[in-house]
Amino acid sequence: MVDILCTLDDEDLKHQNEFLERLEKGEDKVIVVFDIIPSGNFYLARVHIGAYDWPGLGETVTGIFHEKGYNIGFIYGVVSTDLKYAYISIKIPFPVEKLNQVKGDLIAICDEIRTLTVEVDQIKTKLITTGIEKLEILEETKNALKEISFPEEFDEISKPGGELEKFIFSRSLAYLKERDPRTLAEIILVSHRFIKKLRQVGMGIEVFIKNIKTEREELT
Repeated sequence: MVDILCTLDDEDLKHQNEFLERLEKGEDKVIVVFDIIPSGNFYLARVHIGAYDWPGLGETVTGIFHEKGYNIGFIYGVVSTDLKYAYISIKIPFPVEKLNQVKGDLIAICDEIRTLTVEVDQIKTKLITTGIEKLEILEETKNALKEISFPEEFDEISKPGGELEKFIFSRSLAYLKERDPRTLAEIILVSHRFIKKLRQVGMGIEVFIKNIKTEREELT
């Protein structure tokens, strides 16, 4: 039989009941605490999270830990019967010599979780699960798009679920990194205008030609 490093314990259930009760009473919108205990030849970081539930909460939380390079040894999560509140317990084993580093990282991670769960930006939440680099590219492309488009175009393209988000999600990171933010913004804007014009005038042929520079070559 293979031994299990981390399991659900009484401390988890205690935090679960306490956090869900506090959320239900409206005392808090998000609760995040951690502690570190010895565990054999390792230390064990235990992070307890209570928050209003929303799609992607679990993936976002684990994504933050993975982005920092941590391997999660145990995860447990439940939602309340009315589907409003969630509790998550995460446990991370680590060697003794990394104690000070882990303490510092956990403080930053807990602050990030608090911010994300209080001010849920759905675009950023989705992108965290696919990498912080895409988030940065999204923001830079959004800024470039604002400079070259009309306000009504910008609002329509950059809205949640709009063409900007769909474009970033559908391209590989390699594709996005080969092109600067302004080039990406131009591609999105030209596509938006073509589609809008096609819907207005019906079928036809229209061609837009421009050289596009990538890190490897110049394309037409």
